[in-house]
Amino acid sequence: MARQQGEEWTQPNDDGESEAKVTLREAMEKSMNSPYVQLGMNVGTDKVHDAAIAAGLRPSASNGLNDYKNSVTYSIGTSSPSAIRMAGAYSTFAASGMQNDPYSVTSVSDKSGQIYKHEKKAKVAFEANVADTVTNVLQGVVEKGTGEPAKLDDGREAAGKTGTTDDNKSAWFIGYTPSLSTSIGMWRLDDKAEASKKTFLSMYGTAGKAKMHGNSFPAQIWHDYMSQALKGTAKQTFNEPSSDPGEMVYAPGTSPTPTPSQTTPSQTPSTTKAPTTPTTTPPTTPPTSPTDTPTTPCSPLDWNCHHTPGGGSTSPTPSTTTTRPGNGGGGGNNGNDFSD
Repeated sequence: MARQQGEEWTQPNDDGESEAKVTLREAMEKSMNSPYVQLGMNVGTDKVHDAAIAAGLRPSASNGLNDYKNSVTYSIGTSSPSAIRMAGAYSTFAASGMQNDPYSVTSVSDKSGQIYKHEKKAKVAFEANVADTVTNVLQGVVEKGTGEPAKLDDGREAAGKTGTTDDNKSAWFIGYTPSLSTSIGMWRLDDKAEASKKTFLSMYGTAGKAKMHGNSFPAQIWHDYMSQALKGTAKQTFNEPSSDPGEMVYAPGTSPTPTPSQTTPSQTPSTTKAPTTPTTTPPTTPPTSPTDTPTTPCSPLDWNCHHTPGGGSTSPTPSTTTTRPGNGGGGGNNGNDFSD
């Protein structure tokens, strides 16, 4: 249960089940919402937003990254970055924290020779140990968590995360190996409606499945695509975190011992006044979030996003976007501008 400014926000998990205390690693592997909503509240959703931008996501007028950064549920997804930006953001972790913007044109030549060549401009987004720890945790998602259908048959190391939105309006899997990052998204959009009135449609019953999850078609498509894309290439391994990713800083229920400090009493007598009754009463219901009014598409960073998805077509359409860590990449998007 998350708390903000004296209010409570109860965040259910996708399956409605609850468990006893779990580690963040276990919560990630099982795609549990509640722990990550609470974690976002503890560290501040503004910092979650900063990390998303550092990884390579880019705010725009249409993707909601800036609009909902103070939302209680921002940590599990309230925005709709494009598939290419999601693939690029995950490749930042594959590259041990080095971020490169995705691109599609490597060079341009005419009869006089080369007139343009893309120049890589890598920058440090995260400390290597932070990025490698994220990868280490996301490996568990593929090895024994909700992303297990994406596990590659040849034993290559892979990391990734599933994502499913409210009312089953989109499903995602974004995953990566040390050399290649790929984003798969599925959704439905009412193309018969006017542009200003288009609505996203649920995918219940698609291909005979009662409900579409990130670990169904998206993870399976990712598996099949990556198996072919990496066929014949050398197997690589991820960098190991330089410290224990499960290291406990403070034991449960404890906090650091405060350092005593001396204060000098005020020399001026103070006048005590009766407390003033606030002119307004604090609200007793949680602030409105995209979960209540799903007007903005949802991001799969989303790790288990529960908001309205972004982009699509009249039938569930997979969108595959690939990018190579350290080199950028090319591919489609989820209805936004190519570079969003």
